[in-house]
Amino acid sequence: MKQRLKVLLVEDNAGDARLIQESLAEASDQSFDLEIAETLRTGLQRLHLGGIDAMLLDLALPDSFGMETFVRAKAQALGVAIIVLTGLADDSLALKLVQGGAQDFVAKVDVSGNNLTRAILYAVERERLEHEFRKLNLELEQRVKDRTAELEVTNRDLEAFSFSVSHDLRAPLIKLIGFADLLEAKCSAQLDPNGAKYLAKIHEAAFKMSHLIDDMLRLAKVGRQGLHKKEVSLRSLVDEVLAELGTEIEKRKIDWRITALPAIDCDPRIDETGFGKSHLQRREVHRNPRKRANRDRTNDHRGSNRLFRTGQRRRIRHEISVQAFRAIPAPSPGPRI
Repeated sequence: MKQRLKVLLVEDNAGDARLIQESLAEASDQSFDLEIAETLRTGLQRLHLGGIDAMLLDLALPDSFGMETFVRAKAQALGVAIIVLTGLADDSLALKLVQGGAQDFVAKVDVSGNNLTRAILYAVERERLEHEFRKLNLELEQRVKDRTAELEVTNRDLEAFSFSVSHDLRAPLIKLIGFADLLEAKCSAQLDPNGAKYLAKIHEAAFKMSHLIDDMLRLAKVGRQGLHKKEVSLRSLVDEVLAELGTEIEKRKIDWRITALPAIDCDPRIDETGFGKSHLQRREVHRNPRKRANRDRTNDHRGSNRLFRTGQRRRIRHEISVQAFRAIPAPSPGPRI
């Protein structure tokens, strides 16, 4: 059994009200409970009490007339389907009313038969669907706000963590640089060429670590600052990697074959973060000793215009570093200082 629909008729003409009442009473496929208000004020008071599914609204009332009548009713009829009744077949007015939120526009001469019943049923269903849509939209907006707030908290936590880690890393680094400076100042005369070379390497690695800490802090801020793309040469990247390997590969017989490499669009602030060789690279070298050291850098332009993701450039350096050390015995250790 279908649920009875409660309809509020706002109509000051008794004859029209009676005609509408009889039309709804004759409906065979739906039952209606009809309430009648003769003024807009009375109708709005009834709406305020709730429980109304549809509102049949005449625009010519004793206390309101025309479009103003609909605007005032719409402001109060939240979730209620409004069907405008009029004695004029005015298409332009009907369009304005529908654009303003009316569910239908019915001429009083057409209220007989099933026309009015069908209009009410369709209007109630459309209003229900629109209400569900508005509800889902509000839920989605709230979820977006909640997620945005969570991301903001996460970003703040990440930034705070980065600052904390950088402080913890910089403290022993300062001691390392300080003692290296003391060693150079007080014991430089006692160092042989190899010892002086090793001390220079300590200074170089320490300052590089300091730059990496600064890069890590800068990377933590990239999410808020956005990306600033520029053209970066892959050939220069390979040359930088080989320069970093430096003396570690000078005594090793490696045949580097580097052909033309494309340029890519990326944010150098991201791609320059953490590119030094790590202990993880060395461990991977020892775990994979069978790869030959002969490397061929081919000219592959596919995807050369794509933005490199964070760490992708680091993996290029990682690959080159690993290949440089694979299958080659480490040099004998130098004299102790």
